Amino acid sequence: MPEGHKLAAIMFTDIVGYTALMSKDEQKALQLLRRNRALLKPIIEQYGGHWLKEIGDGTLSSFDSAIDAVQCALQVQHIFRSDSDLSLRIGIHVGDVLFEGGDVFGDGVNVASRLEPLAEPGGICVSERVYEDIRNQAGIEATALGGKTLKGVDHPVNVYSLTEIRATLAEQPAKAPIVASRRWQAPLAAAVAAVALLGLFISRAGPGADGAGGPGPALGGKSVAVLPFTNLSGSQEDEYFSDGFTYNILTQLFKVGDLKVIARTSIMQYKNTEKRVRDIGRELGVAAILEGSVQRSGDRLRIISQLIDVETEAHLWAETYDRPITDIFDIQMEVARAIALALKATLT
Repeated sequence: MPEGHKLAAIMFTDIVGYTALMSKDEQKALQLLRRNRALLKPIIEQYGGHWLKEIGDGTLSSFDSAIDAVQCALQVQHIFRSDSDLSLRIGIHVGDVLFEGGDVFGDGVNVASRLEPLAEPGGICVSERVYEDIRNQAGIEATALGGKTLKGVDHPVNVYSLTEIRATLAEQPAKAPIVASRRWQAPLAAAVAAVALLGLFISRAGPGADGAGGPGPALGGKSVAVLPFTNLSGSQEDEYFSDGFTYNILTQLFKVGDLKVIARTSIMQYKNTEKRVRDIGRELGVAAILEGSVQRSGDRLRIISQLIDVETEAHLWAETYDRPITDIFDIQMEVARAIALALKATLT
């Protein structure tokens, strides 16, 4: 971020129950902290935000607009809702801040950090300044909590609690296609073409097409499960990245209308499993499975993704991405978007 004063939307997040967990199980608390970082960063970047710093178990990020900050917060809470171990409180305020020496100061930071404790676990609290900017946004419901006296603020601040109203599949608007950079056009084109085969396949077939449906839920033909990506590097930090990559793909697929996607809480039981794809697919009741691996070597990163037909165990699509480690979050977003875009285009 360029240094100097700037009007910005500041988002402060905090892990619910972290202090209590640290006193009981320090190792588990540190693992939770790393996972929170790995999952949160790419979502913030997806909405044009800037990851500023961590303060204990809290995180501070800035956005150019209140709308971007709120949409990011809603998406974070929507995704984290499926994680029983990781719950956040979020506070957002728009104010003047000073970026200096790699740090940030000012009214926006102070108020956002004071709003966060007012939120319920899994909730979002915003100031009236933020509410005025997003009050006409469809799909957001605000509840007035009244004027609150915040520490370090010389006047009461009107606070609002936000919740998301998710549209039905029929009401979800079509989104503009994502234009990839030239270096990604070939891989993304391959992904779109290959995953389109999956769309054609799952629109005709289902987990019970041959009468061997298994114990999983009958989700119908348009269904997919994303298995946790395997970390081949052996590093714990890369383990958090591979989990974050899985989360990111799920986030994109959840947006695809008319597609049934298995929630993260159901797929995590298959992390590092030796079960056959056919058995997993039948247990989950899906027609296809996406799986892959992440491996880091020096400053290079390799990600392998593949889509598999549950009944035949045939590969419908496979792609390998070899990139510099500096592109780590670009890879997450581009691959996730490519898969979701291809599925959405086929199904609609």
